[in-house]
Amino acid sequence: AANEQKIGDPFLGILPDDRTLAFYNIDFGDILDLSLLEPEDGYRERYSIDGGGSVKVQFPDVTGSPTFTGQVVDVPLDTLDVTIADLKELIKKDTGGLPANEQKISFGALGFLADKHSLAYYNIPMGSTLQLTLLEPEDDTLANNDGGGSIKVRFPSVKGNANFNGQIVDVPLDDLKEVTIAMLKARIKDDTGGLAANEQKIGDPFLGILPDDRTLAFYNIDFGDILDLSLLEPEDGYRERYSIDGGGSVKVQ
Repeated sequence: AANEQKIGDPFLGILPDDRTLAFYNIDFGDILDLSLLEPEDGYRERYSIDGGGSVKVQFPDVTGSPTFTGQVVDVPLDTLDVTIADLKELIKKDTGGLPANEQKISFGALGFLADKHSLAYYNIPMGSTLQLTLLEPEDDTLANNDGGGSIKVRFPSVKGNANFNGQIVDVPLDDLKEVTIAMLKARIKDDTGGLAANEQKIGDPFLGILPDDRTLAFYNIDFGDILDLSLLEPEDGYRERYSIDGGGSVKVQ
């Protein structure tokens, strides 16, 4: 994946994702260097700090918003095993309660980071500064995706199940304006063998699982993007993994 690669120039070092080759005065025929992430276990062992540490998250500067003023928030951590999804939850109160699936976290030359991976996976040490990016206004996404197109959905691979073999299903759409995640689930129902919408989870690598009631445009999903379908775990296995001795509780709002 792009966020597991670092592209560098011998004289400039690692180059951020958001700039062009021309910006860096890279000429045809020049040689750039690809470097890879260190294995997660080895990185964790080398860079973990006794007693923990912290990372910083730079917030965007949004005109008229008292919550997003370009401030840098310090996030204390016990370990580098914290995932990007965990980090989003840790800064949620600082964002005014912004849900994790409306935040994107990036780091320098790696670009946007997937929710499921840890700081150690991305070789991010304590003391680093990551960047928080918010979703664009829905109208901007619609303006950039005029005229119809399609969204792709990557199915999981389930051993012995002909409906789920890791295939990518193309879903033609006239526009993104009114298409919610729930509607997308209905569009792929036949491809899943009739799987009910409430047994499907649709996710974006950088935003995580997407709620049913929002549109593709709300989440800045463009024509041509690939979303991921994940399924519910088998009931027996889930019960075994998450049952608590002595019981527990759920809350109903």
